[in-house]
Amino acid sequence: MKLSPKEIGQKLSGCLAVYNLAGTSLFARWNESVSYSIYSSRILILKKLAKSIEFAECKPEMFFQASFAMQYDSFEVHDEFSTVFEDNLLTETARQIEDISQAFCAKFGIRLIIGRFGLVLGLDGGIFGLLHKMTEAGWGGVVGDGYQCIPIVHVDDAVNSMYFFMQNKSCSGIYNITIPNLCSLSEICDFMAEMRAHQLSVPEPLLKLFCGDGVAVFLTNRKVVPQRLLSGGFVFEFPTAKSVIANLLKG
Repeated sequence: MKLSPKEIGQKLSGCLAVYNLAGTSLFARWNESVSYSIYSSRILILKKLAKSIEFAECKPEMFFQASFAMQYDSFEVHDEFSTVFEDNLLTETARQIEDISQAFCAKFGIRLIIGRFGLVLGLDGGIFGLLHKMTEAGWGGVVGDGYQCIPIVHVDDAVNSMYFFMQNKSCSGIYNITIPNLCSLSEICDFMAEMRAHQLSVPEPLLKLFCGDGVAVFLTNRKVVPQRLLSGGFVFEFPTAKSVIANLLKG
């Protein structure tokens, strides 16, 4: 049975922190229906949470809202103070969820963290699952032209950063959650391809066949650095693409 905002608010009352990571997965063949779900699932859930917090007698001390590092443009190197963005679905979604979060957290005096995640690599699907399957099938070479930088982060570092924010009350505002060392997609694929003697490149039209318009997530060049996490003292367990992939391949 679905809970009402008032019922959710009563359960949230007295919580130290609320983390909102909700939203339809990006890793599907994008069409009109999927694109709408990517947008609406995040906006509607966030609005319901905002309404629910109104009913919390004791407001949470911190609210964490997941956003996208993929909203940045493809030319500059972006830290959290960058103001240059792409014009696409993810950017429009990010703008709205970040604006909604800032508005209600300011209204209730809640410390807000907006985490602009890169592509989170873990063993439970996502981009790593896709690349791993392609590698196993002999398609683990260059994807697209291969030179594009992509922002990634190991799932353990993503989780550790969220705990770091809760523990460090001086943290607030926007944080990029990506590895600190820039990497290209070809570097990731090359490292994974060491598992096999021969690999074939994956042309962009073939990737579009599997991912539809969502291929832009993989093929668009984005250089994103977690400057505020680093300056705040957060230590990445897996700071490079090689360390991320090596750990995941062991699993």
